[in-house]
Amino acid sequence: MTRSGRISNAKAYNDTKDSLKKFNGKNFSFEDVTPTFLEKYEVFLRENGSKNGGIAFRMREFRSIFNKARKRKLIPKEPYPFEDYKISKLKTESNKIALTLEEYKAIKKVDLTSQPHLLEAYNYFLFSILTRGMNFQDMMLLKWSNIRNGRIYYTRSKTKGKINLEIIPSVQKILDYYKGQNRPTQFVFPILLKEDLSPQQIAYRKQKVLRRYNLKLKEIAKLAGVNKSITSYVARHSFATILKMKGTPIEKISEMMGHTDVSITIAYLKEFSDEDLDIENRKFMDL
Repeated sequence: MTRSGRISNAKAYNDTKDSLKKFNGKNFSFEDVTPTFLEKYEVFLRENGSKNGGIAFRMREFRSIFNKARKRKLIPKEPYPFEDYKISKLKTESNKIALTLEEYKAIKKVDLTSQPHLLEAYNYFLFSILTRGMNFQDMMLLKWSNIRNGRIYYTRSKTKGKINLEIIPSVQKILDYYKGQNRPTQFVFPILLKEDLSPQQIAYRKQKVLRRYNLKLKEIAKLAGVNKSITSYVARHSFATILKMKGTPIEKISEMMGHTDVSITIAYLKEFSDEDLDIENRKFMDL
């Protein structure tokens, strides 16, 4: 995985391996893994501060390794401990954070005259929202060659879905700003500063810039009077949620975001407040 550039996947597997070794205290074989083994590993993870989401992540990585071994006939198909130990039981609490329309407007009009060091994060956040929730990875890899005839054409890194979107004036303003920098690379944003970086160098640079970006977003939110912990993910959630609040059908939002299934889009959407639902319910008063 490391050699093929799948650095995040490689790290996830390696971290799970280290976690299992710490739990068991010694080497173990596939045949040692039983439903009881998995239940005890779950307890170990909880004792070390993991919640359902983190435990489910570790278990899915472990199961993936187990499935690879079965597929390569390194171990027999049965017994299969994940038949009895259900990862699906580890329900995670919804923690979707999205801006309301009013909060988005507050962020958009925030005055950064005395805070020029926040301009980069401001541009990234607005660009993400205004380009149908483009995620940080795709922004990082976006090249000037992806922009032609007033549109942006790119392939999503995560799903390989093709995206083709119109460049609206506020997006063009951001593009003009970075075009004016005349940097010696084909990348739109100054995230990857060279063309010939190795997968490891790209992963390191991504994490470094993303960490700095998220810290600056919190400063911007504070300046705008928005009391939410804003990260790069909030841009994508906000795009979907604001459109939903404005009455855009979920099917259209799903297609705009490049999702293969509407259920994925629904997971991005922040629930309506009780007050919003009350307003809709009052429509029956006039029927």
